[in-house]
Amino acid sequence: MHAISIPAKVRDLLDGPNYAHLTTLMEDGSPRNHVVWIWRDGDQVIIPTGAENFKGSDMRRDPRVSISLVDHQNPYRMASLRGRVLEVRPHDDFELMDQIAHTYTSQPFPDRNFELAYFVIDVLSAYERQLGAYTHHPGEAATIK
Repeated sequence: MHAISIPAKVRDLLDGPNYAHLTTLMEDGSPRNHVVWIWRDGDQVIIPTGAENFKGSDMRRDPRVSISLVDHQNPYRMASLRGRVLEVRPHDDFELMDQIAHTYTSQPFPDRNFELAYFVIDVLSAYERQLGAYTHHPGEAATIK
């Protein structure tokens, strides 16, 4: 498969402060899930993480990943992506990480004491879905329209 142009509705979710669920593959082929911050650079997705943690080790060994996102304002709107790690960029400084952190926390990234890497992912498939019959009311049960 070849990389695709990310659809506009998926881009919208990627560009917001929506937590992503990254699935990597362990050595035995079992899936492992991680909640991560995510960044979009054109039609590629960037996962910032520790260079040698479970996420990083899994992606270095097997570049296949899947990602899901849920709209933080409406959890009945979601996106799903599949892709491959194209490259691993070591950080030169924390400038990009500060931008990513600001999206999620409105603050610079506080921790400078670890080896950070950016895993650049080519997106092979992506779609967005809205479960139209539901509305979200935090603190209340979901209601059917």
